[in-house]
Amino acid sequence: MTAKPEFFLQKPEPQIKQRLYNGRRIMVWEGRVKVESIAGWVENPRIELEKKKYLSKIGQREITQDEIFTLMKNDQDVKLKDLRDDIIKNGLREPLTLSFSGKLLDGNRRFFAVKYALEGMPLTDPNRQDLEVVDVHVLSENATEEDEQNVLVEENFSASLKIEW
Repeated sequence: MTAKPEFFLQKPEPQIKQRLYNGRRIMVWEGRVKVESIAGWVENPRIELEKKKYLSKIGQREITQDEIFTLMKNDQDVKLKDLRDDIIKNGLREPLTLSFSGKLLDGNRRFFAVKYALEGMPLTDPNRQDLEVVDVHVLSENATEEDEQNVLVEENFSASLKIEW
């Protein structure tokens, strides 16, 4: 059996399953992780334009997670507030997908929307515990860079074919 990522919560016990991503079978752990142990995807192409504008103001350097979070909150095209409000109302409907090392492969907007919800939620709010820990899919330690690319393609560029009512 393949090793389990260390950042998983132990309860419920993470399970390993085979999933299909862009026609490729990949072994994936399913379990729960504390949001605070996840880092957002700073290189996400979806926010590249806002990053370039920001870097032109501050100079060329690495952008922090907090700066990316602020950029996403302020970018109207990202619609982070709408997603945050939906997650507060309905919970996180789709798990985040991570590499074995913990790199976020899918769910950047969902991740930052959860952080946004937690940011405005009092520590005493009983619903807070529902957002502090999230469901994740984590690629097995044997996953290759090509497997990661297949996840990115499947989760970000393949149509869901869902028909709206």
